[in-house]
Amino acid sequence: MSAETKYLIKLEFIKSHLFKLCAALGLLIIGATIVGQIRFDRFPAYQDLLISAVIPFAGFAVLLLLFWMLAYVYPTKVSEKGIKCCNLYCVNKFVSWDANCKVYFQSMYGLPYICLLSEGSMAPLTIPCFMKDFDGFAAQVARYAGESHELSKYLASHA
Repeated sequence: MSAETKYLIKLEFIKSHLFKLCAALGLLIIGATIVGQIRFDRFPAYQDLLISAVIPFAGFAVLLLLFWMLAYVYPTKVSEKGIKCCNLYCVNKFVSWDANCKVYFQSMYGLPYICLLSEGSMAPLTIPCFMKDFDGFAAQVARYAGESHELSKYLASHA
């Protein structure tokens, strides 16, 4: 059995993106609450405004907990045989180093990913660019896959 190295994502990176998203949604919710209160002659209803202000922070906490759980359940794993991580549909898949692959960059919801599309696959593996040890990941891929593999070339040219 080959040794497998796990690479986890940086939750600080996710946290900053989620906070911006929740803050923007919070302002939108509070604004909609104020407009609704004015339209129905209820302004200022402080209890409704307080609930509207708490909703984004509760959503932030729930989403952060979800990302934290996913980071530990589905880490990116590199072994001598290949790479294993989630695809676009959050399904954990394995791609062998021998497989013919196409590598490209994609930003999803502001989060940077390297996509690895193997021949015959419907959805690419999505490798997060915000891993805790991305340099170690690139070195491990080059060691196991070889310098001629498409992922190794991509990581070397975009380091």
